[in-house]
Amino acid sequence: MRGQTARVMLVIPFIIGITLLSSFMEEKSLHNLPPSVPSIEEPVAANTKAEEDKISGILPELEQILEDKEQVDGYTVEVYREYEVYRNKNGDVLKSVPTENLSFLRYKE
Repeated sequence: MRGQTARVMLVIPFIIGITLLSSFMEEKSLHNLPPSVPSIEEPVAANTKAEEDKISGILPELEQILEDKEQVDGYTVEVYREYEVYRNKNGDVLKSVPTENLSFLRYKE
């Protein structure tokens, strides 16, 4: 009986400690988001009904589009952003949506 009471006395502070730690980490992680990540409080522009009708049933193609090119320490660095591109049956672009995914290509000329 005495050993069981000692275990319970060790488990209770452990559970309280984990709960406090997880709530602290959750609170801190929400405040340290980079500015490019939209927060829950920011209003997000909704697609218009016409845009939704045009692209409904169309799966987007992912494309990498050159966004920036610069010289860094003797290397050329190209920055590509991934876009979701919606096309109709004729191949015309209906909508192009930038994503948060970036790719970097570094090379010497």
